[in-house]
Amino acid sequence: MGAIYVTIEVGDVHGERSERLDALVSNRATFTQIPAGVLKRLGVTESREVSTRSATGKIAREQAGEVRLRVEGREFLTPVLFCGDAETPVVGIVALGTALLSLDEATGQLVQMPLKTKKRLPPS
Repeated sequence: MGAIYVTIEVGDVHGERSERLDALVSNRATFTQIPAGVLKRLGVTESREVSTRSATGKIAREQAGEVRLRVEGREFLTPVLFCGDAETPVVGIVALGTALLSLDEATGQLVQMPLKTKKRLPPS
């Protein structure tokens, strides 16, 4: 299966500014990453530093913030990593889970996450 791309809308947490981007959807990326130049244009601030591990095992310190993200018509707040301006935007599993979406790797489609319901216990 090839790479899966979707059009997303990323914006500041207050919903005042946003931009549409094409982003790679990845079950292997924990956090969403957006080019720093885009985030700065939107007024998104770096609020913390986090440790990340690349696919090759390299550990790095990255700047992180929070954005309002729209994926497949679902809008929500999610953590975001500031990446290089030449890097491809990526939607990670934290954002997918927040949107109750998952990537079906067999079909290459984003699908509604199956929701598990709690079984009710009989009255005691």
